[in-house]
Formats: sequence, structure tokens, C-alpha cells
Amino acid sequence: MTGFQRRTIGGPGAPTLTVHEVGDADLPLVVVLGGVHGDEPEGMLVARSLVARPPTLRGVRLRVVTVANPSAYDAGTRVSAIDQANLARSFPGDGRGSWTERLAHLLTTEVLAGADVLIDVHSAGLHFAMPLLAGALSTGPLGARALDVGRALGLPFLWHHPEIAPGRTLSAAETLGVAPIYIEMPGGPTADMEIVGRVRRGLDAYLGGSSAPAGLTREVEGSGDLDQEVLRSHADGLFLPGVRAGDLVGAGTSIGQILDPLEPSAAPVDVTAPVSGHIMMLRRTARVPLGTALASFGVPAA
Repeated sequence: MTGFQRRTIGGPGAPTLTVHEVGDADLPLVVVLGGVHGDEPEGMLVARSLVARPPTLRGVRLRVVTVANPSAYDAGTRVSAIDQANLARSFPGDGRGSWTERLAHLLTTEVLAGADVLIDVHSAGLHFAMPLLAGALSTGPLGARALDVGRALGLPFLWHHPEIAPGRTLSAAETLGVAPIYIEMPGGPTADMEIVGRVRRGLDAYLGGSSAPAGLTREVEGSGDLDQEVLRSHADGLFLPGVRAGDLVGAGTSIGQILDPLEPSAAPVDVTAPVSGHIMMLRRTARVPLGTALASFGVPAA
């Protein structure tokens, strides 16, 4: 196998991206994206490693964008520094729209179009924690293919999503007939290179057609829409979690407390799980204004 071919897409007055591609043009195409959010270095490191140390490919070709949102990467932020928009909520984009809409359009038409599989690599960022997981559409023939890819990665959790919320890379992929999968890593203030290496080994197994590394233990289901389907703070204060991301909790059990430092005599506000399931996202930063997302849950898959 020859090395990656590098090309630039986009043009003057519009976003530009660097795309790396390797493999026989007649083979099914797998797209790996890193850096849709500029404050999630783990996905960029995974994507970079694929280009720096090309994997063994069996029966597929590979297209990699190591930094899908250069403006957000430059600023080290979740959103673009140019228009303050979230690329991960802007798909399929608009070629005549805002900067971020044009970037989403470029990714949709020049990177995702014609692919067979999308793997969008993310992490939980600074304010939240997540277990290491793959998430995938779970319905219809496209969902069946996406779940197969998710299982092949061999990560500790596989999160089934009956539907994909609009605006995502995954929703654009689904519309194009591309099997949509994403990866989430735990996140935090620094990149955990052990986790990055584990994701890379899972990708190597899938791309090389070999057995996945041991580690897939739980399949859960839920919407995965962390804008909507979340438990939110019903008090203002400091959140002290009593559980960890990935833990299994029962409905009505405490997952933490909110304390008000301005009213030391006020009783702590208990935060309880609305359902029985695994904690798929958990607030990491203590300060929580009223309405802040605290947790999301995945129930065991049928």
C-alpha cells in the first residue's frame, strides 16, 4: 500500500481543508474525521496517528481529515472563532451561508459524499466526562451496518440511537446513505494518550479486518441527543457527583448533590437518576447555573 495522498479542498473566500486519502479507488470508502470541535484534541490525535502511521487496510480505502474545523482548532474552542457557530450542529450546511455553514457544506459534498462509512471522533471536552464509547444509528439496513462497525471497534460501550438528531455529521451521512458512527473519549483538561491508543487499536482492527481488541462489554440505547435528552440542574450552585461516567444506576437513586456556597445553611439538593441505566455523560465542572446539563443515560439495549 502506498502512502496517503494529500489534497486541499475549498477555495478563496471560503473554508479550506486538508484531506488525506489512501487505498484503491474501487474499494468501499471509510471516512475518519477529527477536530469537528476545536477543544477536543483526542480526536485530532487519533486522526493524525492514522496519517502518520498508516494502518493496514483490507477491503477498504481510507479518507482522513485530521482537523475538520481549523477556526475552532486555532482558538481552542468548541465553536468557530469566525462566527461562533457549532459545526456539529450545522450539517448538511449551505454553500452560500455563514462560514460554518459553508464548512459543513464542504465536508458534506467533498468528504462524506460517496463514502460507505463515517467515523467521527470526539471527546467529552473540559466540562463533561463520558465513558469510552462508539455510538451508531441502530435502525434499518444502514443502522445494522453502523452497529457492525461499532462492534468491530471493540470499545467498552456501544450506544444505539434509533434516530440521529438533525445538524450532525451523522445526520448528513445518513441522508447520503453512509453508515454513521462516532466515537467519544472521556475528555478532560489534557489528552489521555492511553485512551487515544486504545481507539487507534480499535480502528486498526476494523480497517484491517482483524478481531477487535477485548473490551466491548455493554450495549445501551437512547437518543444520544445531548442538547435535549439530558438531566438538567434544577438548582444553582456547585455539583458534586457521587458516581462516575459509565456507572450503572437505578431510577430514583442519587447521582450527586448541588450545594449553594452563598447560603451555607441551605440543605443540599439531591440529584436523582430519572431512569435505570448507564451514565453516558456526566458534568465534570462543579459550577452549575440553573438548567445546566448534568447527565445523560443509556438503558440496556434490547
